[in-house]
Amino acid sequence: NRWTVRDGCAASADITVHAVAAFNAVLDFTDPHSRAGPIIEEFLCVDCETDPALWKQASPGLQVSEHCAPHLFLHGTADSLVPVGQSERMRDALTATGVRAEHACPRL
Repeated sequence: NRWTVRDGCAASADITVHAVAAFNAVLDFTDPHSRAGPIIEEFLCVDCETDPALWKQASPGLQVSEHCAPHLFLHGTADSLVPVGQSERMRDALTATGVRAEHACPRL
């Protein structure tokens, strides 16, 4: 996990992710129950109907592998934008690949 910025702007740096803490994160951009669609559309500059493959590829929760860093998910039960199930599904997927993942669901 090394990168180098070209044209002498920066030297190489270690960008290894050692841990992730996600608070009410949008993890599956394709989730029809999420109300984050307009935000994601603005971020990706294309709607899901036009490029569903991009939306899937950009979804962190759909890119789980044994190479992921350990995760801590904090997802409030009162979140009206992103279903708490997204955090639970990603936690389960990470755990199934052997990556440490924990989920806390405060009543927020």
